[in-house]
Amino acid sequence: MNQEAENPDGKTILKHLLVVTGALLLPGLQRSVFGWLYVVVPLLVFYYLCRFGSHVGGRYLLHGTLLALLAGLTLQVASEVMLILTLFPTGFILARSVVQGDAPAMAGLKGFIALSVSWLLFSGMYAITAGNHPYPMLLQ
Repeated sequence: MNQEAENPDGKTILKHLLVVTGALLLPGLQRSVFGWLYVVVPLLVFYYLCRFGSHVGGRYLLHGTLLALLAGLTLQVASEVMLILTLFPTGFILARSVVQGDAPAMAGLKGFIALSVSWLLFSGMYAITAGNHPYPMLLQ
């Protein structure tokens, strides 16, 4: 790890928290402009875990996610932030595949399976709490 990861100053920590919070919050606030950030979320998780390690990178991701959830509750876009969180397992799996030295095809397959399972779990939990499945809403 580099010096920044071992002993960050306050400005660096704030910068990383704002990047994570912004990437999670902006698509929920203005989907037409920032909808492309959905694609970047697994890469963001992958970057933070590979660049800073699971401990420091995980702390950046955790605290940025908590800030985004709090802001999402305040701005009434928490459901959008929760949808974005379904992309996190893909980034975790890809970072873990790098550590394990998996082939790119195997890492991609593992990431696809993680994404599918997280979306199935999210849609199931949404169907239980809301009383209807999100697929008909997606079609409209």
